[in-house]
Amino acid sequence: MTGRDLYGGLAGLSHGDDFVFLTNELTEALKAAGVGAEAIEPILRFMEDHPDIDYGSPGPLVHFVERYHRHGYGEELEQSISRRPTWHTLWMFHRVVGSASEQDRSRYIAILRDVLAKGVDDGLDDAIWEILRKYPDEER
Repeated sequence: MTGRDLYGGLAGLSHGDDFVFLTNELTEALKAAGVGAEAIEPILRFMEDHPDIDYGSPGPLVHFVERYHRHGYGEELEQSISRRPTWHTLWMFHRVVGSASEQDRSRYIAILRDVLAKGVDDGLDDAIWEILRKYPDEER
């Protein structure tokens, strides 16, 4: 399955009544087919392009990509946050920041500060400031 196929599959599911249930079935099929970290980027791009979908709490897509926490997920999520943060991807990023080493956390905080400097929409700046307030000792 290519990234384009996965993105298209997610787009098709987004018109259904129970996106969370449908993406749970999809992620189970991805696992069974041996699809791995290559799915992270199309999933994050889909989330960027569809910020208003209820993905769950955190939802099957997040559980799927978090399986690759030290195998590409963090880097892909950094790029996504830098490109086009959404409420859900910021929540995902906060989960990564909270479990990061001091060195990585400093880098993640710098990324959030860069995003704020560029400007964000939809009140996301308040969400970013909430994350930053939880780590007051990080370099400013």
